[in-house]
Amino acid sequence: MGNLTKIGDFGLAMEKGSIEYGDGTGHRRGTARYVAPETMSHGIVDFGTDVWAFGCTVLEMLTGELVWGEHGDLGFDDWVDLIGHSDCLPRIPGWLSKEAIDFLSRCLERDVHKRRQARDVLSRLRYIHDRNIIHRDIKPENLFLCPTDHRLRANGYLTKIGDFGLAMEKGSIEYGEGTGHRRGTARYEAIELMSHGIVDFGADVWAFGCTVLEMLTGELVWGEYGDLGFDDWVHLIGHSDCLPRIPGWLSKEALDFLSRCLERDVHKRWSTHSLTNHPFVRL
Repeated sequence: MGNLTKIGDFGLAMEKGSIEYGDGTGHRRGTARYVAPETMSHGIVDFGTDVWAFGCTVLEMLTGELVWGEHGDLGFDDWVDLIGHSDCLPRIPGWLSKEAIDFLSRCLERDVHKRRQARDVLSRLRYIHDRNIIHRDIKPENLFLCPTDHRLRANGYLTKIGDFGLAMEKGSIEYGEGTGHRRGTARYEAIELMSHGIVDFGADVWAFGCTVLEMLTGELVWGEYGDLGFDDWVHLIGHSDCLPRIPGWLSKEALDFLSRCLERDVHKRWSTHSLTNHPFVRL
């Protein structure tokens, strides 16, 4: 008879939603080498933490090498820094099959909570666009973490859009022909808005892309240019060939998603409906 591989040692197992589980935080336990980034950084534990550990285990099965082995035996604080607060990922050798590499990359995904935040914002942006409303000032400062049931989010929060002070209904008298509306926060404004004052749903998608880029990198979009005057922003965004810098270390799905948002040609830029079906936000 053949052998089946089963899971044992349920000593640290926990029922989600139980009193012991609480709000899903403060549970930084387990074998450090296999603990997920969100657990290491914030003590957050959810089903995804098991998926990360499973990915590490499969990686070891396929390679015969200890995950993170190149870093040697670290102290706990060093594990927290490496896994929880750096951009490092377990090393996946290129000689593995394409299917294996793709499978492991989906298990060993760092950005799962940020992707959920992006999905939250996108779903709300799609909602207002379906009602002909253009927000016109999407940026990190206008996103708010709202408490929710921990069964919906391990960290207890949903991300929602606020500050509709510049919002406009497309087709209204105020909107007119959709031109001459160059308002908002320059750093997040779209090419067509900066160059010709044209505002449409695509301007929100561009600003959303800038916001997601900041969420993923922790760096200010266009930050390498410093604080510019308005005319300099108009020249940089509206009349140059420059695009916000997207670092190559982001996941393949994140890179593709951002390229769909930060498309200079507004007619090729994806809509909120199209973006909803992108793998980056389909968790």
